[in-house]
Amino acid sequence: MKSLRLLPLLVLCAGWAHAQETTEEPKFHLDVIASARGVMASGSVSWLQGGLEPLESSGPNDRRAFLSRESLQLGGDWKPSRHFDAHFHLLARDEGPGALGNHFGVPEAYVDYRPLTGPKNDLQIRAGMFFLPTSRENVGPLWSSPYTITYSALNTWIGQEVRPVGVDLSWRHTAESGDRVTFAATAFGRNDTMGTLLAWRGWSLGDHLAVYREVLPLPISSLRSHFPEQSVDGTRPFQHDLDGNIGWSGRGRWQFRDRATVQFTHVDNRGTGEFYPDPSAVSGEWAWHTRFYIAGGEWTPDPVTTFAAEYSWGRTSLYNEGQGLQYVNMGYYAGYLLASRRIGLNRVSFRFDQFGTDDRATARITTSNEHGAAWTFSYFRILSSTVRVGLEFVSVHGKRIAEPGVDPTVEGDNLILEVRRTF
Repeated sequence: MKSLRLLPLLVLCAGWAHAQETTEEPKFHLDVIASARGVMASGSVSWLQGGLEPLESSGPNDRRAFLSRESLQLGGDWKPSRHFDAHFHLLARDEGPGALGNHFGVPEAYVDYRPLTGPKNDLQIRAGMFFLPTSRENVGPLWSSPYTITYSALNTWIGQEVRPVGVDLSWRHTAESGDRVTFAATAFGRNDTMGTLLAWRGWSLGDHLAVYREVLPLPISSLRSHFPEQSVDGTRPFQHDLDGNIGWSGRGRWQFRDRATVQFTHVDNRGTGEFYPDPSAVSGEWAWHTRFYIAGGEWTPDPVTTFAAEYSWGRTSLYNEGQGLQYVNMGYYAGYLLASRRIGLNRVSFRFDQFGTDDRATARITTSNEHGAAWTFSYFRILSSTVRVGLEFVSVHGKRIAEPGVDPTVEGDNLILEVRRTF
């Protein structure tokens, strides 16, 4: 772990050295996204309020409610030379009454060093806290989506719990035909609790991006009696490292000119599955052993039409240290199909999601079986180069058999009107 902590400094120094060799003026680019929403929501208590409902906005006591949400995101990119750049991403938000979690924080911060840049080969080292470039829908600035307001179940979870803090090495080769192939490997830490939300709460849909050291709420459930050591205020996806193990990821991408992309990713945080107390409290968190795969692709038959799909499967587990048995061994999957087309100043998008979990523990003390689906319809009207108005309908339906005596039905609807401005 000590070597990982030194790598960002080494990369920064190397980039500074290259910056001194160039006569180019330093370049700084700023992205700002401001959005205001009105949401007509149904369902019970949202997971953001400590409940089990999968949508981030929900009506109280199973009644419809009108809620407002606002957010402001700011991202900066400094590029003093073609070999070096630095990126930061700040976020401020108000997600409605009763919403827990942080209202301000840092989703990403990293530096890039490119010792090799050329027409055929590029080599890049990235160090810091960053999203793995796996999503085929979150391809806009600041990990936003140009297609929908609400992200797919898969990318909603990635936004909440999957954020490597470490070093990423990628190599890209461009053929004479224009086709490109990329291979990359990542070593990371500080993401030991990855999987907690899936086991305690199940899948969700939204656009909540967890920030560094943010505490996300966990629902009150039977897991509390089996894991009383778990911090009562929730789970912290990105924090100091718990077990000292280095996680890893590998990925490959094949891009056929500008028409199609196919990619495959594997992630393993190498968690011990054991409990680690918080030195400042009687509680703590578990280092879940979480590993998964993502297969995805995108096809753009013309400049205004996009088809995208991703499918992920994996498992997460905890262990009984004394008996060597699994407390929790949960398989999970999530996938989506997306179609989007721009028609003049309008964009229409449709997405279908399926997701689920499957309890596989040998020493079963809980049950966590979920199967659900969601439909998303989005319409955007582009008023100018900086202003977009969106109308979206999201409907989620499924069953989650987890709590004795609790209705297993999982459902909710959101009708969202959003005005977004970029600067």
